[in-house]
Amino acid sequence: MAVLSRLFAFLRRLLRWVLYGVLLLLGLLGVAYAGLVYVNLEDEALLPGIPALMQERPPQLAPELNGYFAWIGVMGPESVPPHAWGRQWWAEALAIDAKPRLGDEPVKPAIQAGLRAGSWPKDGPCWQVERCFDQVAADRARVRALLAQARPTLERAEVAMAFSQVQEPWRPEYGLASPIAPYPRSLGAMARASFVLDLFEGRHQEALERLARQQRFHVAQAVGAVSMIDKMVALAYLRDLYLMLGQYLHYHPQEALAHGALIEAMLAPLPNPALDLRAAIRSETRALLQLLLSVREQGLDWQSAVLRELPEQWRGWLSDLFWLPFYQSQTTANTAYSLYAGYLEAEALSGEAYRRALAAAERRRKDYRTSVLESLQARNPVGRVLASLADPGFNSFMFRRDDLRMIHSALTLRFRLLQEGTEQHQEQDLSLLQEQPDLVHPSTGQGPRWVEAEQALVYPAHELRRGKGALMIRM
Repeated sequence: MAVLSRLFAFLRRLLRWVLYGVLLLLGLLGVAYAGLVYVNLEDEALLPGIPALMQERPPQLAPELNGYFAWIGVMGPESVPPHAWGRQWWAEALAIDAKPRLGDEPVKPAIQAGLRAGSWPKDGPCWQVERCFDQVAADRARVRALLAQARPTLERAEVAMAFSQVQEPWRPEYGLASPIAPYPRSLGAMARASFVLDLFEGRHQEALERLARQQRFHVAQAVGAVSMIDKMVALAYLRDLYLMLGQYLHYHPQEALAHGALIEAMLAPLPNPALDLRAAIRSETRALLQLLLSVREQGLDWQSAVLRELPEQWRGWLSDLFWLPFYQSQTTANTAYSLYAGYLEAEALSGEAYRRALAAAERRRKDYRTSVLESLQARNPVGRVLASLADPGFNSFMFRRDDLRMIHSALTLRFRLLQEGTEQHQEQDLSLLQEQPDLVHPSTGQGPRWVEAEQALVYPAHELRRGKGALMIRM
């Protein structure tokens, strides 16, 4: 019995010391938690440029004059005019924008359920510009049949192209999870197939006039774009359109000279607002800042995605205890704004200064992410992680825009040589294009090389180009 009594006494002392240890640990954790909360009580004042950015609102085009609505309505149901359908989609998108979300997929407007399915098969011709002539030549009957099926889409696109003014309407509460406008993804392949088929059947004037209408529309679309996605969609259409024009100059040089006025108009210098990405960069920055600044007021829908298995009340407790006390919205917004500012600075420059500023902006963003991953700081730890995760991809967008510049410059020089030279001297003259200073790529500082076997100017492969391949401009 004495042995058992001593054993129980020892266990009681041990449990008491364990309890003291647990209480001490909890006390230390409580002190540490209180210290972290105290460190994060005071938020920074917003940088001076942020309030001005958040209040920007460009002048708006009257909706009935705006071809943008008809553009996003091209794939709407045949029973509803494209312009009317596009305006309804936009109204629903604005209502969705008013509910900021973080982490979830964008919500689609209900009207989008009525979109027509793409009427151009994935194995159809002309998805790739460089293969379009060969694919149409290989099976003209199939191309005619496919174009007959695509007629509603092409006709609705012509309705949009008839508008002389195009402006992406202002979305005051546009955010990173806002709905993406349903632009007609297969229209480019359809239009290219129609263009080439017209050429094979001798309708050069009609084909070039339609190509010119498309070019004017997409230039206007690029000028009026606000968001980065709409700007890049417009520039992508222009890129493919100019590559198609290059194919035309390659296969039909004499017909090109005969329709010189149309081609000169298409190769006129692109307006600076069409190529300038600063408005789009500011739009994307504003969308991110709007989300970062509204997290405390709007709650955290990210919890529904990350912690969806937990009861709603538990998610609220976790937010109140471990997220919001360590999140400073204005400090986080200042960090994100500073990281993005370098791209705006680069966009205002040219030549070597542009390349240095762009490299510095990328290095600053990557260094910040590395610092967040390698070191934990007491001040605003949640905000630092959020700011480091934002990867806008601006350098990729700027690179693709610079590709378009080079395509346009190369074709302009090519057409000038075609007008000035004789046919027997063309090959020699074309090889000299690789030495033109106007063809030095703004993002890399490198010029193209002439590949005689392809009769093309080729810029080296690059990781920022879609597909990471080379840029080939058929001449």
